[in-house]
Amino acid sequence: EDFYLEMIELGLSDERFEALGKALEEGNLDGAFEDAHALKGVVGNLALTPLYETVSEITENLRAKVQTDYEVIYKKILSQREAFLQ
Repeated sequence: EDFYLEMIELGLSDERFEALGKALEEGNLDGAFEDAHALKGVVGNLALTPLYETVSEITENLRAKVQTDYEVIYKKILSQREAFLQ
C-alpha cells in the first residue's frame, strides 16, 4: 500500500502536467497531444479513474484536432490532480 501511494505521488508530480498546459497556451496542439497521451498512460497505470477519464477526453480531442476550449479541460485535470494529492 505504501509503495502504491508513493507511485501515485510520483505520477501526479510528472512534469508533463505543466508541459501540457504550456503547449496548450502556446497553441502547440501536437505537443499537447504527446504530453496528454503520456499522462493518459501514467494515470491509467495508477488506476486514477476520474483523472484518467478527463485526460483521455483531452487526448482524444487533441488526436482528432477538435476545436474546443482546451483550457476548461486542462483546469479540470489540474483540479482532479490536486484532489488526489490531498
